[in-house]
Amino acid sequence: MTDFGLLVLRLVFGLGMAYHGFSKVFGGMDQFTGHLQGENFPLPQLFAWVGALAELLGGACVALGLMTRVAALLPAFNMVVALLWVHWGQPFAGGWELPVLYLGGFIAIALLGPGKASLDGIRGRGL
Repeated sequence: MTDFGLLVLRLVFGLGMAYHGFSKVFGGMDQFTGHLQGENFPLPQLFAWVGALAELLGGACVALGLMTRVAALLPAFNMVVALLWVHWGQPFAGGWELPVLYLGGFIAIALLGPGKASLDGIRGRGL
């Protein structure tokens, strides 16, 4: 059941994060860049793309179980930045709750690996 549990974990967290990145890359980039500008984030246009692509590609790779351990670090790092730069000082509910949940999930995936029901598992790699 461990491999099935890892599959569920990867699909929920990977697809959820990929959805956030997809919505930014394909239609919400101006809004995301504006949000980063409002937070006085340095180089907001560059980092909007870096963050959105980390969410989209990192989430998709985690969901597929492709280079899983490394891929999980991309959205995990994104969530650390979001927590420290944007959500710090906000209340738990509606503030830093979601980034903490995603961070915990991606750290768990990076530590546990992809499981056998993954592209890494099929290729015989524990990445």
